[in-house]
Amino acid sequence: MSENTVTYKSAHGRRRALVEAEKQLKALIGVDSRIEKEAAQAAEEYLEELRALTLWETPIERLNEYASGIRVSALKKVGYKSVYQLKDASASSLTRINGVGSKSADGIVRSVRRIVKDVNASTRLRIDPNNKSAKQEALIRALYLSRELKQNSDAASALYKNNHGDISQALRDTRPASNRISWLFSSAETKRRVGECLQKVDFYTVGEYGNEISELISGRNRILKARHDEYWSSFARNAAGFYSTLDAILSGRKQGEASATRRKYRDIIERNGLPNELAVAIESVPLDLTGLKCTLRAYQYFGVQYIINQGAVLLGDDMGLGKTVQAIAAMTAIENSAEEKARFLVVCPASVFVNWCREINKHSSLDLVGLHGKDLFENLEKWQSEGGVGVTTYETANKIDLEEGLHYSMLVVDEAHYIKNPSANRTVSVLRLRAHTDRVLFMTGTSLENNVGEMCFLIKSLKPEVEQEASKYATLEHALLFRQAISSVYFRRTKEDVLDELPEKVEKEMWCELNDAESEAYCASVMSKNFMDMRRVSWSAADIGDSSKADLLRDLCEQAVSEGRKVIVFSFFISTIAAAKEVVGAPVFGPIDGSVSAENRQKIIDDFTNCETGAVLLAQIQAGGTGLNIQAASVIVFCEPQLKPSLESQAVGRAFRMGQINKVMVYRLLCANTVDEQIVNILKEKQRMFDSFAAESVSGQESLKLTDSDYNAMIDAEYERISKAKTQQ
Repeated sequence: MSENTVTYKSAHGRRRALVEAEKQLKALIGVDSRIEKEAAQAAEEYLEELRALTLWETPIERLNEYASGIRVSALKKVGYKSVYQLKDASASSLTRINGVGSKSADGIVRSVRRIVKDVNASTRLRIDPNNKSAKQEALIRALYLSRELKQNSDAASALYKNNHGDISQALRDTRPASNRISWLFSSAETKRRVGECLQKVDFYTVGEYGNEISELISGRNRILKARHDEYWSSFARNAAGFYSTLDAILSGRKQGEASATRRKYRDIIERNGLPNELAVAIESVPLDLTGLKCTLRAYQYFGVQYIINQGAVLLGDDMGLGKTVQAIAAMTAIENSAEEKARFLVVCPASVFVNWCREINKHSSLDLVGLHGKDLFENLEKWQSEGGVGVTTYETANKIDLEEGLHYSMLVVDEAHYIKNPSANRTVSVLRLRAHTDRVLFMTGTSLENNVGEMCFLIKSLKPEVEQEASKYATLEHALLFRQAISSVYFRRTKEDVLDELPEKVEKEMWCELNDAESEAYCASVMSKNFMDMRRVSWSAADIGDSSKADLLRDLCEQAVSEGRKVIVFSFFISTIAAAKEVVGAPVFGPIDGSVSAENRQKIIDDFTNCETGAVLLAQIQAGGTGLNIQAASVIVFCEPQLKPSLESQAVGRAFRMGQINKVMVYRLLCANTVDEQIVNILKEKQRMFDSFAAESVSGQESLKLTDSDYNAMIDAEYERISKAKTQQ
């Protein structure tokens, strides 16, 4: 039957199918608010369970820390062992216990109330995959449904938005087939046009559009039927996303609405020197984050508002708090508010170029343009004409020459401490690109690497007038005034400030004694005054089987792998990494060192992450300790103490970051009576002397790294000690 001779039954049925398809699609849009209410209730019940567990584990001996003279022995005689058992006890009931008078009973009640109050305030909601209680199971299920149904809803909404206009037109064009009467009185020409339009109707019902609706419906049904294992495997893959969803639900904040950050993190805002009126202004900034594919934490949402409101800023959030996501969200908000296609430029170290590209595609609908490699100039022309997010490296930035008069929406500079030297080529290149935009976002999680002069240079590159005022107070005794002066430019949060859910981190020094073979090799290094060779103590043994540190490493890795845990082994020395590879059992990934390209580094990380069993990743600390996200690992081993503590902090931050769900163990392999001991002692002393001025927005002095005089003193001390020991033999 041709479309010219289409019957009413055929036309009406096909049109009706399109109406039903639209109806089914609209039903998929939006997540039932009951799911979020269920998650909020489950969270509160699970938190109460955690508090109760803590009180059960709190012995009644703790009562005497809050009030003196309590006869704990009398309570124990009648069966009281934990504070939990006393939390509902009244003073009158306690006086019935032999040996407990009214005064003592009042003291017990007051102590219990104070302990309960402290526990309530300090207990953090952490989801523990190894302790799946019924209440925690209810929470993880509600969060899973909330997240998955939102993704399904967002996909349905996008499909509806992209096709609704054409569908409405198709329905208008086929209106004569809406009922038998209108069809009966339609002309032959009208029926012919309806027949032609039915081809478009068929596309939306039995074609690609109809198939997408069917897939979305099937997907929603699968989500609702998901079971225990699917909740937890999804959580293991993206714990950070689950906590972001929980954070949004508990704060009563939907994406796009003002956050409660100013109230929740008032102390952070005050510590950064933000005046209250500025904090209020920032919090009132509206954000259209349509196209952002992740849920922001409350502190991240405020960070994006800060970026948008202030225009040119240095975001100094601690490593692992999602500076990249905040940058992507800021670009999304600017894109959505722009009257024409926006252009953004990201400059980053080569080691994280691939990661930046992946994060942009993963978390947003922004168009990505890679400005790197053989297609640089072709892609640069495309970016200048069509817009999107251009991602380049510090090295490539020197080759980018923008058209005169070209203005783009925002420059993002990752690891901004790379441009602290005004005369360096990469600094000159970045500042040349900065001249083409008013909006600039510098990002660094390593502010302690800079002295106050370097901090001032970064601020001057953003807002010269702020630096001019702040430089008057750039001394240790004026720390508060300095923070206040730069508060409109510099903002910083730490993990301890905002990530309540982070698991425990345990750091251990693993000391060993040199055996005869190691001692002989070490003495030779000392007598030759070769400091770098001295640092390789134990690892420089002619036979790795004679290495005490290698034995320790082998034991640590074997234990971790047997428990299904993943390990990162860091060393400053390539030769040490090679030696470590000999003693570590399979599966081993890497090593990652300076010779490995950014693409291959990311592939190694992906393979390590996707390994289903325990595994070991080997990395030179300068290459693997920065820019990579390795939450899959929960054991970190340093083969020797580092001369710059910031290197260790960065390396630990690769694993101990948002999304980590396991307790993180950090081991440092050290040899007694060697330069290891001297390095550790000197750095501990420097840390004790280091004022908190540096941690709170400003670097008050040079970072804690060792100096040439420190090296010389250690060499001389070891030389003298070894020489003296030899003369006494």
